Amino acid sequence: MAVERERVFSGDKDRDEHDDEGILRPDEEILAQVREALRRHPELDAAAIEVEVNTGVVTLSGTVPDVLQKELASECAMNVDAVAEVFNYITVAPPPLVGAGGRRR
Repeated sequence: MAVERERVFSGDKDRDEHDDEGILRPDEEILAQVREALRRHPELDAAAIEVEVNTGVVTLSGTVPDVLQKELASECAMNVDAVAEVFNYITVAPPPLVGAGGRRR
């Protein structure tokens, strides 16, 4: 299965690793805020989403059960101040179907 690469840009403003007041923000702070945004979203199960940040560029990876959650993860990350861009390598893989007796179909 090929990994789908999705690059997400913000259309509303030119972003870099500075926040709205122009203050440089460390990657560790951006990382913590992206993780928190993912965790707090009520429609997103972020347990299997990995986050990396390098000079304000966020890379998302892991697995989610549907396309909506993949898109929500990108939106959550892009809405964090000082995120310059988001690369979304999240794989969509629905949970396996389990038949009667606990056997996989």
